[in-house]
Amino acid sequence: MDVSEFKCKWINKSDLWSIADNFRQKYWPENSLPVDIEKIAEFRLDLIPEPKHGLFSSTEMDAYLKR
Repeated sequence: MDVSEFKCKWINKSDLWSIADNFRQKYWPENSLPVDIEKIAEFRLDLIPEPKHGLFSSTEMDAYLKR
């Protein structure tokens, strides 16, 4: 797949902070640090981490998330 022409929508910094704050309030009401992103992904967003052998060598990730 050729993604060389892909352009990501620009989001200004203040909007991005607002989006992140809203997400954190919704999915991390504990409001504590560190934020347990694995707990949020697996138990609050119902995403399943799926390890894939050899994935790291091409993507620098050990697993992907699937629903």
